[in-house]
Amino acid sequence: VDSCKNAVIAALRPFSPSHIYIFGSLMKATWDPEISDIDIAVKGVASDKTAQMDKALKDAFGHDNFDIVLMEYAEKSLLESILHEGELVYEK
Repeated sequence: VDSCKNAVIAALRPFSPSHIYIFGSLMKATWDPEISDIDIAVKGVASDKTAQMDKALKDAFGHDNFDIVLMEYAEKSLLESILHEGELVYEK
């Protein structure tokens, strides 16, 4: 799991996010790398960079099983869940 977090940070840091959170099943014992996606929340990145971030993650991991949430545009309930249950893995 730590290597996964480090790879996410390395892939997304070039986009200059202020914060990167990992949340969802990766933070729970239910995460299975064969079937589970990786849920990532990013703050401080323009919405037009989403496709580029997705490509950077695909290049880093060799698959595209990711969900990227831009925190500035997230619904309040999702944002609260990310902040409560997620892990802040990068802060500028």
